[in-house]
Amino acid sequence: MTLEDQIASIAQVIARDYEILDNEEITKHSLVSPLVRALGWNTADPREVRPEYPVIIDGSRRRADYVIQHESKPVIVIECKVAGHARTRSYVGQLASYFNAIAPALGILTDGIGYAFYADAQQPGSMDAHAFYELNLAQELTANDYLALSMIAKDGFRRSNIKAQIAQLGPPAEQQIREAIEFDFQRPEHGLSRLAGFIAESKDGESLAEDIAVATKCFEAELTRAVNVVKGGGILGEEDGVLTLESEILVYNMVQALVADVIPPERIWFRDAKSYASVLVDDNNRKPICRLHLHGTKGYVGTIGADRSSTKREVSSVDDVIGLREYFREAAKRHR
Repeated sequence: MTLEDQIASIAQVIARDYEILDNEEITKHSLVSPLVRALGWNTADPREVRPEYPVIIDGSRRRADYVIQHESKPVIVIECKVAGHARTRSYVGQLASYFNAIAPALGILTDGIGYAFYADAQQPGSMDAHAFYELNLAQELTANDYLALSMIAKDGFRRSNIKAQIAQLGPPAEQQIREAIEFDFQRPEHGLSRLAGFIAESKDGESLAEDIAVATKCFEAELTRAVNVVKGGGILGEEDGVLTLESEILVYNMVQALVADVIPPERIWFRDAKSYASVLVDDNNRKPICRLHLHGTKGYVGTIGADRSSTKREVSSVDDVIGLREYFREAAKRHR
């Protein structure tokens, strides 16, 4: 089987068995070990892949989930969490403690679904605070994702090549966010699921703020164009007298991204009508997040209150749409 085929098999396990992947051991057995094997490492050889690797930290004996060894030296340390558990500062700190004690080439933090790659670019021997790359096996992988995986594949592994390979991936956040936007816009039927998923991953406050700032910059040109369409047409289609504007679809996609930490993007639906378009949870008109009034000379977004009333708010810039984020999130929380 090719690497692509083996990753597709892992993705099938994620989709089929997610509900029972409820502890760390089953996550490692069902998701992490299969990927390590797919990358060419022999999980049956403890001299190559050693689970529960002993590490002495501040005089205490602890154990890293996996350490991969190459030419008898530790080169990759992997810290695993239960499938679906978001990455937190404490988890990153745990990986960093192993990384700094073992001095590998790379550290990986994973829940078997998402993989965050760490190095020591800032200070040799001390793991960087932020991942230089992240990927998600539950999503269709990109060329850059496979490039990142090639860094940890046994075939051709060279510790001396790591720095150059990281440089090939480009600036960490901006490269991935731009790639996510490009990926999502080529697949409009999925909304902004990749961008939303990237931004929604739980991180420390500083990283999350940085990602939102970069995403805002990357998305600004597209959203500005969408909002400007309000003033001059931009019809994507017409059915039974209902005109769907490009601006409506793009603002709907942005709402998906802005509430992704509350409700998964696939549960957020768009429904158009003659008077306004609605953004709904579960395609249920009793679960509105907002209403889009974008057919006039001025554009408005109707935010939904706890009493289900709609308050029209004028949008004439990217910041206007982003500024409604908390209204969208509060409405979404009521329909989780």
